[in-house]
Amino acid sequence: MDRGLGQEQAARVLGIGKTTIVNWEMGHAEGVALWHLPRVVAFLGYDPTPEPVTFGEHIRAVRRRQGLSQEALAERLDLDASTVRLWERGRVRKPSPRVRRLFEEFVKGV
Repeated sequence: MDRGLGQEQAARVLGIGKTTIVNWEMGHAEGVALWHLPRVVAFLGYDPTPEPVTFGEHIRAVRRRQGLSQEALAERLDLDASTVRLWERGRVRKPSPRVRRLFEEFVKGV
């Protein structure tokens, strides 16, 4: 997307350093850091990360778009962080209906 902004202007709008922009453009960064993602999504008007497929990927995508760590989401939902990790990875053996409902509401934005 071309907004006609230079690196310094884009960095200022995003509230980050110019070096971060340069690293993203050069492919030297492994991706957008969690704390930057909500601003990047707002700036671009879309999420540049791959579209989620599984329910666990949807949980992770929504969590990251909101700038939340797994620990912060767990605290918000009154769960253990390991529960969030297992659900995001699709490794839940016996899914609890209550926990599934919590995640469904989170993903829907309720």
